[in-house]
Amino acid sequence: MTLTAPRRIHRLERLTYFSRNLMPGPRWRVAEQLRALLDGARIRNAHLGITGALMLHDGCFAQVLEGDREELSSLFASISADPRHCNVTLLQRGPITERAFMDFGMRHIETDETMPPPGVIAVENLFLRLATEAHGGG
Repeated sequence: MTLTAPRRIHRLERLTYFSRNLMPGPRWRVAEQLRALLDGARIRNAHLGITGALMLHDGCFAQVLEGDREELSSLFASISADPRHCNVTLLQRGPITERAFMDFGMRHIETDETMPPPGVIAVENLFLRLATEAHGGG
């Protein structure tokens, strides 16, 4: 009789959170830091099987992450401790049957004139935009 290691059951989940940006500097410097953050996230997420999207607007991050439950737990702990942001607030986490961001290790969603002006931001607006992008909107 041959014993095999128990097969790991992948439980697919989606996690969404909101936080306040702490990356210093003028807009161009923050954009450079954001590019570096995204480059690192894309490499890490490909290795972990994580997909999702990140948006920065009016000093706030909104992010959706999808992947294995255990990998998400570890990643979210790391994200929560990252000094580039504060007030990390988990808004939603739960099981899903399929990914919304199948082709994106970490999609960057740019904000534009369809977003409310600075100072009038609402969490709902950020996640409405992320949801629109997840389902093929632009």
